[in-house]
Amino acid sequence: EAIARLKNQADLVIIGDGEERSSLEALSQKLDAPVQFRGFQSHQTIKSALRDADALVLPSLTEAGGAVILEAFASSTPAIATAWGGPTDYIDETTGMLIAPTNRSTLVSGFEEAMLKFIDDPDLTVRLGTKARDRVESDFSWREKVDTIVEYYRNVSQSSV
Repeated sequence: EAIARLKNQADLVIIGDGEERSSLEALSQKLDAPVQFRGFQSHQTIKSALRDADALVLPSLTEAGGAVILEAFASSTPAIATAWGGPTDYIDETTGMLIAPTNRSTLVSGFEEAMLKFIDDPDLTVRLGTKARDRVESDFSWREKVDTIVEYYRNVSQSSV
């Protein structure tokens, strides 16, 4: 709905298949929205699509993890997502935009406004994308994960003595 409101100022590419695809395709046709449905894609194709995108848009109300956001960040692509679940662990004002899911109307309007910010300020992708890449490298690298797990076990072993 948000992309349809932008009146062809932007295109939305949806990668993946799932139970929502047919209803999203029908809605896209009904609203005459510029949406490309690419279905299941290889990891390499997804990486390329993320690199080419101005932003990853994740309007999910059920996303518990949000690993795709880290994949976008690794490609220097900022994210726009629902302020719910996993995305809230990764996105801040330096790496993207979180949209509060207060109700359907404000959620759709919030995504529309966020996408308009990228349209109106083409350098926004570069600025936020650079910070997103820095964030994923500093906070979510394998080295960081290993250090966090080692610290966790160190704390557990010391507290049980």
